[in-house]
Amino acid sequence: KFLWKFLNTLRIDHYEIPYFITYVMPTMEEVLTPDQVWMLYDWDEEFMKIWKLREDIQQILRANEGQIEVDRTVTTYIATSFDIQLLDDCKNYIQKLIEKKQAANPLGKKEEAPKLGGLKRPVKRMRNYQISNDKLADFYTKTCLSAAQFAHNLEIKEAFHSPNSIVEDISSFSQKYAQDSEKNELLKVLQDVCLYGKDVLFIHPSIRREIRNHFEDAACIFTTPTDKGDNRVDIFHPLFQVKRLQKLPLASLKNSDLWLSICKAEREGLITIEISHPDEVDGEKETNYLDSLLGYFGRGLRLAQSENDGNWNNFRREVLRRTSKAIYEEFARTFRYKLKMDAEKYAIQEASKKFASLLNQGPFIDKQAESDILSRNSRKYLNEIDEARRSVVLSLVIDPNSHHYNLEFTAVVLDKTGELMKNVHFSSFMIDQKRSRTADDVERHRVDHDKMKKLLLEYEPNVIVIGASMLQARKLRDNISDAIKRLLPKDNQGSDDDQNDDKYLPFEPEIVWGDLQVARLL
Repeated sequence: KFLWKFLNTLRIDHYEIPYFITYVMPTMEEVLTPDQVWMLYDWDEEFMKIWKLREDIQQILRANEGQIEVDRTVTTYIATSFDIQLLDDCKNYIQKLIEKKQAANPLGKKEEAPKLGGLKRPVKRMRNYQISNDKLADFYTKTCLSAAQFAHNLEIKEAFHSPNSIVEDISSFSQKYAQDSEKNELLKVLQDVCLYGKDVLFIHPSIRREIRNHFEDAACIFTTPTDKGDNRVDIFHPLFQVKRLQKLPLASLKNSDLWLSICKAEREGLITIEISHPDEVDGEKETNYLDSLLGYFGRGLRLAQSENDGNWNNFRREVLRRTSKAIYEEFARTFRYKLKMDAEKYAIQEASKKFASLLNQGPFIDKQAESDILSRNSRKYLNEIDEARRSVVLSLVIDPNSHHYNLEFTAVVLDKTGELMKNVHFSSFMIDQKRSRTADDVERHRVDHDKMKKLLLEYEPNVIVIGASMLQARKLRDNISDAIKRLLPKDNQGSDDDQNDDKYLPFEPEIVWGDLQVARLL
């Protein structure tokens, strides 16, 4: 019921999340925290992206119905998968099938896409080969698995399909497709077939997903300083940590904002970035990975191999190596954007947590410490606990997005244990008096000062904690100090300015700095 009401408010009524949290959620039986509501919003946004991508794919399929035949595995992915990267690969796969058909069959003659039981030759030559496309397709079909067969093996993690057994050795078999029997000509045939096989396997979504997962786990980042960076970035430079990164795994950047620092250093011309392929980082690990892929692409690997079968499996291994390398290169170009999005999301989340932590800083009394003090049964300590119970903390933190001449800040009032009593946002309290301001600015500045005066008189804070998040916090401290002096009794401040009513602060609260390392004081 809660989810239905949430989606109805968001997608049909088109209200924003803060409106839902403030006005709609209090009227419901189930109540979630604001963080949980924002999490639901993120999930819904992700689902909308998946739904839209799935609709785009279905529209492409309807527009080309009867002209292409898509592998059943791909259609299953489209109908059931919630992996947006996999759906995007499926979309690219279908578009490439359409491009091939249109290029090789402009008159509209029907040709089928690869089926699970065998391989129809690609309908478009993807590069200039040394031998004809028909010969390449025939050579590959007789010696290797189709993309659909290989993908099926990867899905079930079993060598269900295996390539044909070739009695002839590679040299003899290649002579059938070469123009002459010279060694260089035979090598050209094998190289072309390897390239052809790479083009066949490259576009299948299941194969791309398998190799993409390995890329994310095994690829590493290297940074090298430029001449400018070598001179400027010393140990005291804020970007020193990214000056010479060696074999930094991509997986280590998932919950970190380090990639933003790397990109900043690159923009400033201090470093160059290289996302290496796994086989360039650790040849032994890459050999093991290719062996695992070959277990689903080769023949007779679990049995004693003859020399001839071993040579053919080495040929198939080369096809896989070229395929994986091509996919690595593509991901290396596109993965930078994904890393940037993930790092920005992490930075925003961490900044939100730290902002909330700064707002909640203060000399709060701990509940366990309260119990310990009461157990001493001493009048001295009982007086301390009574004083602490009456204590109120006013915490102020500057909004980091506000302009330097008009610093906005948030104020929260907290009780003795750090529980929130009130929160107020001030947008015009610190407008620079020296700058020319409009009448609206003057009025908003006056309203904010009245709000602060009312806040101080109502809660009479014992301590005011200012979050030391930036240098401009000193200006906030000076402004708050001036506001407090105006509210002190006449004999305390020695001036009659701003003493237009009888309400005063009974004492002058202490102003202290707060940050994430400040200990919780008793």
